[in-house]
Amino acid sequence: MSADGSLDEAVLASLYHVQIVNYVNVLSMALVSYDFLLTFADEARLVWPTKWTVGKVLFFLTRYLVFIDGTFNLVELLQPSMALNACKPLYNFVTWMSTIGIAIAEIIMMMLVYAVWNKRRDVLIFLIALNLGILIPVVILMDRTLRSTVFIPSPFPTMVPCVVASADLSAVNVFLMIMASESVVIVMTLWKCYSIWRASKSTLMKAILESGLLYFVCLFAISLANYLVIKIANIDYSALLLELQRVLHSILTARMLLNIRMVIEPEGDGSDTSDIRMRTTTTDEDIRLEEHNVQSSIAS
Repeated sequence: MSADGSLDEAVLASLYHVQIVNYVNVLSMALVSYDFLLTFADEARLVWPTKWTVGKVLFFLTRYLVFIDGTFNLVELLQPSMALNACKPLYNFVTWMSTIGIAIAEIIMMMLVYAVWNKRRDVLIFLIALNLGILIPVVILMDRTLRSTVFIPSPFPTMVPCVVASADLSAVNVFLMIMASESVVIVMTLWKCYSIWRASKSTLMKAILESGLLYFVCLFAISLANYLVIKIANIDYSALLLELQRVLHSILTARMLLNIRMVIEPEGDGSDTSDIRMRTTTTDEDIRLEEHNVQSSIAS
């Protein structure tokens, strides 16, 4: 086989890989859009009537920011004949917006953990230290990778507008950090919620257990998959699951908050949930206080 023939096959294989990446990214945006349509009525009923609080702001951020960076991500991947000098700024913007979106989802989960643990000071200090211990290295690694990324003119600009020639892939370790952080947070959540649910059979704690388990399994799996794809698979696939991870953080966090609000929703008046008390099969004051803290954290 001639050298030109081998080159042509390599180029065609690369284009095929890129098309798969594009399909998965489009599918990711379709998934979050479909989920939005499914849950919009619940959002309007459970979230809109409540007063503006930190919790409500974080909900809207995790719910809607994904459509901004997701749209720009598709522009970067699919816009025909994009100017070469536009690739890096757009790539940087999408990356940082995705990072911020995932960080917001992590903060929401940590607020829930803090509430479940009865707003203990030592738990708060631990969660802040954990968050900073993950966030600072993530920012450093992401910045290193983005600074090192070099784009070259695309041989097929109508199919592949932006082509990365080289990049420092040390940011792949970000996925290990996310897995570690989410493992700690979810174990703390499930452990405490299960102990409360076992004593009270609380529907609120059951909702958190079910949503939290789904959250952990899905996000741990996608973080592990992203790490393996970047480390093992062909470099053309490096962006295969990045947007899907961003989308799942948005979907699962928003759904968890909506599921909790469905349990603590007051009867019909749409008022704020911070003063709701759940009826349980026990009169233990600590259990009622922990449930109230969870309700307050969702509303504040």
